[in-house]
Amino acid sequence: MYIFNATMQANLSDSRSSKCIMKITLKLALLACSIISTACAVGPKYNSPTTQTAPEWYAALPHNGKTTDLVNWWQSFSDSSLTRLQQAAELNNPSIAQAVARIDAARAASGATNGNMLPTINGSASQTRNNGDDGSDIARRSRLGMIDASWEIDLWGGLRAGRRASDAQLAARTMEWHAARTSIAAEVAQTYVAYRACQAQSAALQSDVVSREETARLTDLLVHAGFNAPAESYLTDASAATGRQQQVAMAAECDLSIKSLVALTGLSESETRDILAKNAGIQPRAPEFTLAALPVDIISQRPDVAAAERTLAAASAQINVTQAARLPRLALLGNISFFGIQLSGGAPQASGKSWSFGPSLSLPIFDAGQRAAQADIAKAGYAEALANYKQVVVSAVKEVESTLITLDAAQKRLRDAHTAKDKFDKYFNASLARQRVGSVSLLELEDARRNKLSAEQNLINLKREYTTSWIALYKAVGGAWLTQTQQS
Repeated sequence: MYIFNATMQANLSDSRSSKCIMKITLKLALLACSIISTACAVGPKYNSPTTQTAPEWYAALPHNGKTTDLVNWWQSFSDSSLTRLQQAAELNNPSIAQAVARIDAARAASGATNGNMLPTINGSASQTRNNGDDGSDIARRSRLGMIDASWEIDLWGGLRAGRRASDAQLAARTMEWHAARTSIAAEVAQTYVAYRACQAQSAALQSDVVSREETARLTDLLVHAGFNAPAESYLTDASAATGRQQQVAMAAECDLSIKSLVALTGLSESETRDILAKNAGIQPRAPEFTLAALPVDIISQRPDVAAAERTLAAASAQINVTQAARLPRLALLGNISFFGIQLSGGAPQASGKSWSFGPSLSLPIFDAGQRAAQADIAKAGYAEALANYKQVVVSAVKEVESTLITLDAAQKRLRDAHTAKDKFDKYFNASLARQRVGSVSLLELEDARRNKLSAEQNLINLKREYTTSWIALYKAVGGAWLTQTQQS
């Protein structure tokens, strides 16, 4: 690189030099402003990509609720246990903490990049003492003070592009934080709903075990009285044992859900169990909301899509930075120095002040292709960011469509599941009454019991699936981060 300096120097010992400095400084400042105002940017101009989505959703849309319900959607559950768990996750979850740290790093990087647009000033001072080399006691003390200033003129928009890139990265990190918060809140809610469903399943199994054991007790009495064959006692005892092992397995599953909540919230297990002790056995029901008809409106409000778009904007600006680095650079340099020499025991032997001020032009002549390679890297980074943006959009559409299908199916199945449970309950009660008078065999009773338990478990699972589908849909449409950001 070739550097050309054109500086003016003067001695500051008289007033005429001081006036000269002021005039020259003013002229150069005006020249710098003129250069900045006429500077031209190099590189591509960024335009936000169009979100390519279908004109309408193929899956059926829910029709209940309101879109505005997303703002305070979690509070609409009216479940204090869920609220406390989500608040704890907001404070303690490592994924959210990592997102906050990335925001802090991006903010610091943005501040450093913005500082490149302003002048830099550095100062230095030194003092030396030398004894005479002729053996005398006379010593010489030298003092030097210096102030250097430099200001790079953004001729080609490279510094401005760097500022745009860092600002876009900061925005992307902030949106990733919103995405992390939405994702963690949904994961906590889904795990909580699964735990409540597990509690309901455990209660159903406990009731079933009590019924099986009572049937086994009554059958044993009949066998001992000689009214029933011993084989029937074997059947009822086996049925009771089967019910107990199913209950133990379900209890273990509930404990695993608690472990998951501990990991998500950062609370101790005792704190988590205390929170879960409230509203025990009650399966939460998600409040419903309505989606906008146009997919582009839904996809554009997702924080991960917005983050991918801002990352793409940063990559585009980085191309401008690398292309500007291949062109000449102009800077204004200034220097003021003060010096003095003093002999021991005497007045200053010599002192003075000097200054220099002028432009510095650096011309890139040969760098073995390094700058061109950096520009190619930036272009490849933009192509990667564009492909990632398209992939995020495709995945977002798939997530919403899949969740809508699951939700619609769960809603339709739920109605029939209620009917099935009600009918199988009645059928089992009738079979039990008939078995006690000998009109129905134990095999028929156990078959009715299995149908009853299966219908009850299926209803519990469908309630869980229906609620978690709404939670998944809330996450798929981006939650309420956009509204929260606008309000703040």
